[in-house]
Amino acid sequence: MKGKIWWIVNIMETFIGFILFITAQMEISGDSSYSWRRPYSDYEQQVITTKWIGLVLLIGGGIWLGIRIYQYVYVNKHTQDLNEIAKLGGIAKCQTCGLTVTQNLTFCPRCGSAIPKRPAEFTNIKN
Repeated sequence: MKGKIWWIVNIMETFIGFILFITAQMEISGDSSYSWRRPYSDYEQQVITTKWIGLVLLIGGGIWLGIRIYQYVYVNKHTQDLNEIAKLGGIAKCQTCGLTVTQNLTFCPRCGSAIPKRPAEFTNIKN
C-alpha cells in the first residue's frame, strides 16, 4: 500500500509541475501589457515564481519517477526473496570470503572457491 501511495504522489507532483510551468509560460507569452523586464511588478513576480516552482516540481517528480521505475524494473528482478531462498534449502557462508550464498550453489560467485555440501553448515530460514 505504501508503494502505491508513493507512485501516486510522484505522478501527481510531476503532473502539477507540468501544469504550473505551462500555465505560467502561456501567461508570459500571451500577455503583452507587461514588460517582463526588471524591475518586475508583483504580478510578473508571481508568474515567474509559479513558472520556477512548476519547473522544480516537474524535474523533481521526473527524477523520482525515474528512480522508482529503475527500482521496480531492475532492483526487484535481481534480488532474491527470503521465501525463495528457503525453498532452495537454506543459506550457507563461503569459508574463504564469508559471502552468504544459497545452498544450491557449488562455487562462490565472489571468490570462486567451492562451497561444501555439508548439511551441518547450512541454516534454513523459518518464517
